[in-house]
This record gives sequence, C-alpha cells and structure tokens, in this order.
Amino acid sequence: MKELLTYVARNLVDHPEQVSVTEIDADGETILELRVAPEDTGKVIGRQGRIAKEIRTLIRSVAQRSGKRVSVEIVDYRALPQKRLAQEFLRQCFYPKGGTRG
Repeated sequence: MKELLTYVARNLVDHPEQVSVTEIDADGETILELRVAPEDTGKVIGRQGRIAKEIRTLIRSVAQRSGKRVSVEIVDYRALPQKRLAQEFLRQCFYPKGGTRG
C-alpha cells in the first residue's frame, strides 16, 4: 500500500522528490501519513477534497482485497504545530495523570 500511495502522489505533484509516506500500525489498522512539499499540498487534496477522497478510496479498496484496514492522512506542514497543540490539550484533559487509552 505504501508503494502505491507513493507512486500516485509522485505523479500528482511538482516536487516528487519531496513525497514521503510513513506507515504507522495502530489498533489493527495501518495509517499511511502522506507528506508533500507545502506548495503541492493542494494538488493531493484537490478542490473540495476530491483528489484526497479518491486516493483514500483507491488505497482502501486495495487494502480490502488483502484483508487489511488502511487509512490515509495527508499531513499539512502548516497545521502541524496547531494539531500537536490540540492533541496535547485533549490528552491532558482526558488523561490528566499521564495515562493512556486501552
């Protein structure tokens, strides 16, 4: 799946050398984090998220054929600091003593 996502993304962007995909296994599901150059983010998201939706549909379909659960996250470098702050805030609200889920 990682190779397929990398191939698709590299063919959509202007800076294919800056495409990277990170694979994370969590709770029986694989998360593929797609990172592209900041100026290429719009190209992998598309108008109203149409391209991102199609990428996710393609990857999910291929994964289902092999009996896996895979999701795709497009990491936006501009939103990364805010996202981390929000995640840390929520973690502290729900797990104030440093505990984690599960």
